[in-house]
Amino acid sequence: MQKALLNADEIKDERKARRFWVGLVVGFLGLQLMTNVIAVIAATSQKEDVVVPNYYQKGLDWDKRFDSIAPNAPVPNTDGGK
Repeated sequence: MQKALLNADEIKDERKARRFWVGLVVGFLGLQLMTNVIAVIAATSQKEDVVVPNYYQKGLDWDKRFDSIAPNAPVPNTDGGK
């Protein structure tokens, strides 16, 4: 079968739709790229320390401190109430 010939209005509408969808996809890719660049810049330009030195031992010490303050306190339910 041979493809039907399109008139000028149909060609114009097809080009308009093609530009819209290609522009939408390219726009979303550009938005994703811009978001990633902003995230990398924000992550690498922090001036304060983001790594806590000796965090494991501090966590253990916090557990001991919590146990000494409230030894019989109930453990919080973390399973979502199920």
